[in-house]
Amino acid sequence: MSGHWYDDEAGPMVRPFTLTGGRTRSAEGERYDLLAAVSAVPDAEPAAHLDHARSALLDRIRDRPCPLAELAADADLPIGALRVLLGDLVQAGLVRVGQGAAEAGRPDVRLLREVIQGLRRL
Repeated sequence: MSGHWYDDEAGPMVRPFTLTGGRTRSAEGERYDLLAAVSAVPDAEPAAHLDHARSALLDRIRDRPCPLAELAADADLPIGALRVLLGDLVQAGLVRVGQGAAEAGRPDVRLLREVIQGLRRL
């Protein structure tokens, strides 16, 4: 059960909307891309009042950046709830969320190669 906020047999102990305070959007209204890299701001001092959910997310990305989708899977959180929590951490100056391929205005080269290979197989 370490690393999870619930017991598998009992089901979720804390619903995602309670982690976000009932919010469905971050304070800035940002919608972060699923492939965006999430990283901790170096030398940023986390506030003492961070709750368990936010401090656990910060701990997961402290050593290496992680794509938002992977972070959601590791934390076992819905994407919407994770976006709200990340928005709080961004606003506190503890986390940076990079641009995804779609936001950067460039297609993902790896994805394009996979599509071309798939078309060639047809």
